[in-house]
Amino acid sequence: MLRPLTREDVVAFWDFMAETVDFRVAGKSDSEDMKALAQVLDTMGVVDQQLFMEQFTTVIPLSGMTAVYIPFEIGVVSPHYDLWGQMVVCVHEANHVLQCRRDGDLSFAWEYVTNPASRAHYEAGGYRCNLELNFRYMGRLLNCDTLAANLEHYGCSKLDQEIAARELFLSLPAIRMGAIVEAATKIAVPKLDLLVAA
Repeated sequence: MLRPLTREDVVAFWDFMAETVDFRVAGKSDSEDMKALAQVLDTMGVVDQQLFMEQFTTVIPLSGMTAVYIPFEIGVVSPHYDLWGQMVVCVHEANHVLQCRRDGDLSFAWEYVTNPASRAHYEAGGYRCNLELNFRYMGRLLNCDTLAANLEHYGCSKLDQEIAARELFLSLPAIRMGAIVEAATKIAVPKLDLLVAA
């Protein structure tokens, strides 16, 4: 089990992940680009504008340095993110950064924005990080159907949600045995293990 977290723990963890995975962090509410993107995604029916700005972290692949836009201050509890939630979302978003690198920034961005099935698949990878971390450090498995149901807010169909839930469900036997599948979780675990031991 993870010991109680401090602000310093969370800030240090985000710094570690940003440096190791190579992304920069920016505040979402301060970004005019994020406000414009929120309007576009709302118009496209992908996600509600207010929800996007207040609750969603967002990876934007840029040549040279990928940006992760966050709707909270790192290390400060917010209505939607406690300290553990901030650690988990860091790994989830770092996994999206690694997906960008694997698939190519332009391909990732195009598929994510224009193809709900691809968006659901990418998010399933991020949610698998959530599953891995919560089982390893909290001793509990999150509900795959509940995680996948969040994809409704991403403009994903019921079928996309069901496929994502199935993808996550198929990961559970390995996760129960202690396996770590996702690349970002593999990076995060040694650092988090040090927090457990501290």
